[in-house]
Parts: sequence; structure tokens; C-alpha cells
Amino acid sequence: MSNNTLPLLKVENLKVMIGNTKSGLRDLSMSINEGEIVGLIGLEGCGKSLALQAIMGQIEKQNGKIEFNGENIEFLDTSSRVKAGLNLVPQRRKVFENITVRENLVLGGHTIKDNETVRNIMEECLEVFPRLQEKTEELAGKISSGEKMMLGIARALMSDPMLLMIDELCLGISPLVRDDIFEKLLFLKETGLTVLVAEQKGLDILEIVDRAYLLDNGRVASIGKAEDFRKSEKVRKMFETEDN
Repeated sequence: MSNNTLPLLKVENLKVMIGNTKSGLRDLSMSINEGEIVGLIGLEGCGKSLALQAIMGQIEKQNGKIEFNGENIEFLDTSSRVKAGLNLVPQRRKVFENITVRENLVLGGHTIKDNETVRNIMEECLEVFPRLQEKTEELAGKISSGEKMMLGIARALMSDPMLLMIDELCLGISPLVRDDIFEKLLFLKETGLTVLVAEQKGLDILEIVDRAYLLDNGRVASIGKAEDFRKSEKVRKMFETEDN
């Protein structure tokens, strides 16, 4: 159960540097409230993926504070963060291609020990993504890139998260599939799910987020409502140049 008086996720002064490179996440502070869809947007290499991986406990941070649902989670490993209500759909989905769609979903619910609960969540996930219902016994490596994106989301939803993080949602999928997934995320928001999307196709994701943080060179360059970013000529030029 979440604490509605506090942000669901609060990140302060997060710094993540990889190796001896000068690139990385230099200073990220942000908060996400329950029931929002929030975008973390910026061009390639600005630190978006590093932020999600650090929040998930997959990589080590050099500085900063991470609180989830009112609790300090810095000393929890990734599995414990999943149990606490966080999950991440990684960039390029990374589904298990040599097992079936159904088996991928079962693995996504491994932190839940009650088999009936796992079955019920799987039924709900397949209702949200009916294309997967038709593919449950197929090898995950044989389905389309759009269906892999759906599977990545559904597999993360199997842990029954409060906050779902998605890294590069729009990468490698058609506009038609993208719009379908956007509709699903808006539906899931109505059911109470909170979503954080890191996305370099910033203009696309602004269609569904409530607010966004614009990262540039590892730091927050701007914070605002999606509609304000959509009206910004500077933001539009930045992402249109990247797409071209």
C-alpha cells in the first residue's frame, strides 16, 4: 500500500558514472506522484537509462538518495525492490527468446509465491494485451518486435508493481503498435498504475505523459507539463533534429 501524502518515488542528486568516461548521469532530482505517467526525456547518452538502472538497483550510484513509497531503498537489491513494488522494462525488452510467451510471463511473477495470484495476474495481463493471448505457446524469439514490447511490459506487470519504469518504449516499433501501447498505458494508469518512461523520442512520449523531465548532459535542463513541452519550439527542434 502506498503512502499518498508523499511522492511514490523521490530521487535526490543522483549521480551515476560508468568507467572513466565523462558521460553519465551527473545530478538528477525528481519526484513522481502516485497515478502519474512521467517522462524522462533527452537525446541519446544523456543518462536516462542509467537513472532507471540505478533506481532499480542494477548499477551502482556514486551519489544521491532514492526513496520509494516513503522508504529509503538504497540498500535493497534488485529483487527486493521488485517485491517492494518497482519494476523495469529494459531497453530492447530483453525477453527470454528460447522459452514461450507464457513461460516468460510466469518468470515475471517469480516474486509472488501464490500460484493462484500468478494465474489471475496473467489473465489480467493477457486481457490488456490480447495479441499475446494468441501467442502464449510460441517462442518469444519468434514474435514481432512490437509483441516483444508488449511482452516486456506484461512480464513486468506480473510482479504487480506500483511503479512501472520503461526504458525506450518507442524504440524499434511501428507508429501503429506505439499508439496501441500508449492506449494500454493510459488504461493501466486508470487502474492505479504509476509509470515512468525514459525516452529519446521525446515528442512521441509527450502524447501520453502528464509531466516530463528534460535531461541534457546528465542534468535536468527543464521540468514541466507535457503540454508546455509540446509548445516549446526549442524542445521540438531538439527532438526533430534527433529523429532526422
